[in-house]
Amino acid sequence: GLRPRDESRLRLAEAYAAIGLPEEADAVLHTLIGEAFDDDDEVRARAWFRIEQIAARDGQHTRVIEAHDHLGAGLPADLAGEAHALAGISALSLRAYPQAGGFFRSVPKSSRAAPLGLYGQAQALSGLGDAFTASTILKNLIESRSLFDPVRSRVIEHAHAALGLQLIEQGRYDEAIAELGQVGTGSPAYETALFGVAWALRKSDEQ
Repeated sequence: GLRPRDESRLRLAEAYAAIGLPEEADAVLHTLIGEAFDDDDEVRARAWFRIEQIAARDGQHTRVIEAHDHLGAGLPADLAGEAHALAGISALSLRAYPQAGGFFRSVPKSSRAAPLGLYGQAQALSGLGDAFTASTILKNLIESRSLFDPVRSRVIEHAHAALGLQLIEQGRYDEAIAELGQVGTGSPAYETALFGVAWALRKSDEQ
């Protein structure tokens, strides 16, 4: 486990980040990394993970991946899923699709981030032009819906939207509208779904 002093520094860095002082947080974390003992793999990994989280919040995608590359093997399993997912999202943003796919495939199936890992794999494959496999992953993700997993439910809303947009590109407009209609009005993906429905209707009228 972590020593109380190390835990306090991690919490201090998180507090700095929460109030909009990422540079101060970064300084605390790099000090912690520099002072860690040679066998303190977990301390260094947790500090790099915090750096990765802060960079992700600030949209610094290259820095997210750089921090992720420093994690090593010391990060506890319960944090590894989120770490891989954050790196995958940044790689997608940088259009580094092969790298993104690798990060998302590394998300453990037992992790709370597992649904995001599957969704990210589909997005990476779509970016590489493999729409068929991407659609298969999205369909499997949608079929795994669980009333007891709110994270999975939120990701599935995005999966419905992504699959709907893929169906539009394939000219399957009625199926697309039905798929997009599965996105709830309170979902962050709702605006994307509305756009998709309008796009599908327009393309259908052009036929």
